[in-house]
Amino acid sequence: MLRGKRDSFGGSPGHPIPSMDEVGGRTLILRVVAIAALARLLKRYDERGRATLVAALRRATKRKCEQANLNEADIAAASEYAQALFEEASARADRDHS
Repeated sequence: MLRGKRDSFGGSPGHPIPSMDEVGGRTLILRVVAIAALARLLKRYDERGRATLVAALRRATKRKCEQANLNEADIAAASEYAQALFEEASARADRDHS
């Protein structure tokens, strides 16, 4: 997430490495978007269709992690994070669907 154009935005020069708050803010936004989009998608499926969709997303997550050459511990951590997103999105889809 290094920024090569840090000094060309005007104002005071920026830093090439973002702060932890900036990284956290970006991660939060990505999480919100992912949960909202997945919840809207899950609303369109019945229980069996949801299970199929989540299984496909899990396979895709694992495949992308392997393509990124993550080690087993990092793949497991990413899978746990994805599982938490799926559960939260599913709960939101159930709540909004009722």
